[in-house]
Amino acid sequence: MLESYVTPLLMSYVNKYIKNLKPSDLQLSLWGGDVVLSKLDLKLDVLEQELKLPFTFMSGHIHELRIHVPWTKLGSEPVVITINTMECILKLRDGAQNNLALLGHPACSPALNLVENILGWIARIVYKNGSHFQTVDALREAILTTWSNVPTSLSKFSFQ
Repeated sequence: MLESYVTPLLMSYVNKYIKNLKPSDLQLSLWGGDVVLSKLDLKLDVLEQELKLPFTFMSGHIHELRIHVPWTKLGSEPVVITINTMECILKLRDGAQNNLALLGHPACSPALNLVENILGWIARIVYKNGSHFQTVDALREAILTTWSNVPTSLSKFSFQ
């Protein structure tokens, strides 16, 4: 009975970001409370609108999305949504490259891949000490703050 109220609510949140999700995909067990979805494609346009980053999403996938609903303690415990491996391919938006030094070398090595190095640095800072974010706005703010503090040493290479 409670499922008939909670499932559409969960569906409305998850469906906003996931392509081709059907209500039958979220069939929750009343006592188990877990649903696991695999190989999901992200709605890239929604991510771009929500996050407002200086990147364009070229592709995005979630390997596993797990939702745990504590049915017997719904008033005192949170619904937990866990993403296990999310892969996104990003491209700097036009104009965002103006502040970056470009290399005349192909990005055959991670050490030469400027965008990969900067995004890796941003991810390490944003998720430092196991940080978690309660809202998309909080995550966006952390990413943008970190982006604005990228050290110039990451955008320049010296070859010796």
